[in-house]
Amino acid sequence: MLRIVGSAEVDNCTLQVSDYVPISVRCVELTSSTPLYWRTGDFKRSLLDIGLNQNTGAICKVTVTLIANYFKKTIEDLGEASILRGCLPICDISSWPSDRFKDESFAFTTLIGENSVSIWMAPEAPLSAIYECGQIRFAADGAGYLRLMQFNDVNESDIDQVIRLVTDAIR
Repeated sequence: MLRIVGSAEVDNCTLQVSDYVPISVRCVELTSSTPLYWRTGDFKRSLLDIGLNQNTGAICKVTVTLIANYFKKTIEDLGEASILRGCLPICDISSWPSDRFKDESFAFTTLIGENSVSIWMAPEAPLSAIYECGQIRFAADGAGYLRLMQFNDVNESDIDQVIRLVTDAIR
């Protein structure tokens, strides 16, 4: 699991929903020429990858490629977590594999609300810090582990597209 060790200021990240990829996030300011990748899911019906700057460990990309299933629910209460605005997490990359890819197989839970998509990393845990940049939030538990990604202010047609892609993948 990714452990957050700091934050990087960033002005903007772009959130995109396409015909083939449910959710894609790019933070150009933090991107590096050879990012490191953390991948999770069951690698058959669910797959999520997070790109990290190879020098700093800052999250620079997120691609939600496959979602096995979802629940219709909006997360409204994030507890007592403190919110850090205008920044993204920096993750610990000190023991990263030399091939740049770290794969950890475990399930994640996807919640799709009226105008948001949230991904909980298993198991859910109380949140202590939230890193927010525009429409995107990353949240960590008390030990600093990434537990939640939330994509907010997603328009209705993009929500419908995410649901369509998930439904097609389940068939």
